[in-house]
Amino acid sequence: MMPRLSVLLLVCLLGGCALPGYENGRPQPVVVERGSPYEEPARHEEARRSRDTKTERGDASSRAEENSGPISSAPVTRPEGSRTLPPAALALVAQARTHREAGRLSDAAVTLERALRIAPREPSIYRELAEVRLQEGKSAQAEQFARKGISLAAGEDAEQARLWTVVAECRWAAKDSEGALAAEKKAKELRGRGWSFW
Repeated sequence: MMPRLSVLLLVCLLGGCALPGYENGRPQPVVVERGSPYEEPARHEEARRSRDTKTERGDASSRAEENSGPISSAPVTRPEGSRTLPPAALALVAQARTHREAGRLSDAAVTLERALRIAPREPSIYRELAEVRLQEGKSAQAEQFARKGISLAAGEDAEQARLWTVVAECRWAAKDSEGALAAEKKAKELRGRGWSFW
C-alpha cells in the first residue's frame, strides 16, 4: 500500500511540473495553432486594431489635406457697404460720437484710438478720428488720418470720397486752397462712379 501511494504522489508531482504553458516553473507565451477554436478571437482582435490604425492615419491625412491648401496673400477687397465692425469697436465708435456731440473732443479721439486698436484696418474709424482732430484745430494730423483711411479703403469709392472730402477740409483749414481743390475734385470723381451716397 505504501509503495503504491508513493508512486501515485511521485506521478502527481511530476505531472504538475509538466503543465502546459509552464517550463522550469515559469509561464510561457501561449501559441495558438491554426485551426484552433482560439484562433478566431485573436484574428478578429488583430483586424480591429489594424482597422483603427488605418482610420487614425486617414483622419490625420485628411486633416493635412485640409490644411495644405494654398494660402492667398492678396489683400481682401470687400464690396461697398459689406464691412462689419467687431461689436467692441462698434460700441467704442458710438461712445466717441456721444463725446463729440457733447463737445468732449479729446475723449472722442481717445475712444476712437481704442477702436482702432481693435479694428486697425477700418477706414471709417480713421475718417471719424480725422474729423475729430480737424475740429480740434489739428489739420495736419487730421489729414494724415484721412489719408491712412484712403489707403485702406481700396475699391470702396463711397468711403474714399468721404475721406477725400475730409482731406479737402483739412487743406482749406491749412490755407492750402490748391490742395483743397484737388482733393475736392478727387472726391467728386469718386462720387460720380455710378452711385450716390449724399
